[in-house]
Amino acid sequence: MSSSSNNVPANMEITKFLLIGISTAAVVAGVFGLKPYFHINYTLHLTSHYQYWRLLIWQLVYWNSTEVLQALFILYQARDVERLLGSNKYASFCIYMFAMGTFITPLFCFPLAYLFHNFGYIHPGPTFVVFAILYQYFYVVPSTVYVRFYKIFITDKVQMLFPLLGLALSNPPSSFFNAVLGWTVGMFYCHGFLPYTSWRLPARFVPAVSSSRHIYIRPPHTDSQAPLDFDPSSLFPAFAANFNTNLRADINATNDTGSTNVPDLQRDTTPHSDAEASGFTSSIPRNPSFRSRPSVTRQPSAPVLPAGPASQLYDMISGRSERPELAGVREEDVETVQTIMQTTRAQAVQALSQTNDVQQAVELLLEQQSYES
Repeated sequence: MSSSSNNVPANMEITKFLLIGISTAAVVAGVFGLKPYFHINYTLHLTSHYQYWRLLIWQLVYWNSTEVLQALFILYQARDVERLLGSNKYASFCIYMFAMGTFITPLFCFPLAYLFHNFGYIHPGPTFVVFAILYQYFYVVPSTVYVRFYKIFITDKVQMLFPLLGLALSNPPSSFFNAVLGWTVGMFYCHGFLPYTSWRLPARFVPAVSSSRHIYIRPPHTDSQAPLDFDPSSLFPAFAANFNTNLRADINATNDTGSTNVPDLQRDTTPHSDAEASGFTSSIPRNPSFRSRPSVTRQPSAPVLPAGPASQLYDMISGRSERPELAGVREEDVETVQTIMQTTRAQAVQALSQTNDVQQAVELLLEQQSYES
């Protein structure tokens, strides 16, 4: 079987069309009072008034909601038939069965109408097509659940028994013979006993599936994409700073001495931890051109929560109470300065706390490096 979207439907367009068509036809016929035009009475309609056009439309409409519900249940449960046969073959099968049912049921019941009075009436509805599809469901769709009950094997298809009997016995004897004939003709079609079973509806009449199979393949990792590992800074920016233990020592030393001098700006050659590497350099693209950006003085970021117990709890959880200088410095600016200058976090924070601008902080660090050299 081909794997094209027309042969392996994702949305089962033909089944959807049958469900919507049967329910809509019943509602329209009931609202506009068209139900009396669909049944067939041999004595009244055919032999007296010659209304032969009823032979072409008697399968279009069900009379009551119970039959509609049972037919919709059967068609929905048998939706895997379209999945296995393909939309084109399934649509061709439905049209073939509709054409066969249009004449087989009236021709079969017409001689019995002269022998038995009860056979002179044909109840409307696509029961013939529904039972033909039902045989395909029992024949081509495998069962998935088997239960043994007193030496009797019961499968998951037992759920079709009640709507099957309800639809076949809704208006006997015409509905019963219509169901039996539909099942029989569907069996003959499946085993190749009928002519023109290889006929297919032209592909342009079958609605193509709008979307293909939904198979998600993640693109290869690039510098602009987030890594596959967990990034603490993506959950909460302040949490990622807790992994840098050198920062806390530098801040404590600065608070103890009370000095505001800029610390030594030699490049830190100690290897960074894995959390530092994944938390501070994952979202920065390579070769950024920050010198071309205009100089904009950034205002300190507003607190997340207003002053009060909630704000104190937020500061305690995030660690901001231990690093008061973070109140006016953004995490992305710290990461940017670290990436450009290859400095420690403490040096980047110190430079940004004095300038509040990435470009000015980079220029300040360059001036200090040139002064030291």
